[in-house]
Amino acid sequence: MDVLTATDFPNLFVIFAGRTTPNPSELLGNKYFKMLLESARETFDIAIVDTPPVSSVIDAAMVASIVDCVVLIIKHVSIN
Repeated sequence: MDVLTATDFPNLFVIFAGRTTPNPSELLGNKYFKMLLESARETFDIAIVDTPPVSSVIDAAMVASIVDCVVLIIKHVSIN
């Protein structure tokens, strides 16, 4: 995958979102995003897809429909 960026942590890679698009749902719903996820499944043990909050845009719901598992953060609490 040419889009992978290595990090300072061994075996941890990132794919950055890139430029903002006027209609992200078109990108998330197309066959190329699904092919990217399938390639990640074959290449890595775990792939994490971060999305905007569920209530703000449709992106999270679209991604949730094609990934294997969803983790929903209900409330952020700072521990000091």
